[in-house]
Amino acid sequence: MSGSPMSRPVSGPVSGPVSGPMPLGADDATGAHASCVAFRVAGGQGREGWAGILLRGPSGVGKSALALRLMALGARLVADDQTLLRRAPGPKEAPELIASAAPRLRGVIEARGLGLLQVTALEAAPVRWVVEMRARADRGGERLPPLHHVQILGVRLPLLHLDAGELAASALCCLAQGGALLDPEAGVAEVDATLRCRERHEGGDQRSDP
Repeated sequence: MSGSPMSRPVSGPVSGPVSGPMPLGADDATGAHASCVAFRVAGGQGREGWAGILLRGPSGVGKSALALRLMALGARLVADDQTLLRRAPGPKEAPELIASAAPRLRGVIEARGLGLLQVTALEAAPVRWVVEMRARADRGGERLPPLHHVQILGVRLPLLHLDAGELAASALCCLAQGGALLDPEAGVAEVDATLRCRERHEGGDQRSDP
């Protein structure tokens, strides 16, 4: 969906339709040019029963496409293209980032080339990961990049750099279902050994092909 990013902070919970720039206020809420989906967390209750994935990036990079792929894997839509973010107390009073959609946009997601889809959406969900979207043609970078984090409204979250492809959707689905990213800098020897083992097996598979 097209539109200018809503990036100015607002004070207090956000309600009602949003049109034009958001008013200035305290740094406890903001808007983002981003989509958001959430997966159900096993054993979680209420708001904490969901793990949100915030998909950021410029128009046309594939935010809605990746959101749709994740929804096909079981995620629920929170917001498409324009996401409202606010800081709120989480478990043990630790702050967390809550994502929601403007009421007039809730439950609507763009399927490029098809149109706007009306779906059942969550009212809000806590964000657990932030994805900085990149163009699918940009396949450069390290095989095992170091872990990155980003601060949004004072909440520190893991930051991933992915495109809208099937691999990104599958990996994010695994994370949401209890998986974890290993830090290659925390156990270099173990990671190197794992890679060497994988490369030996891959080489053997290639040699065995007719």
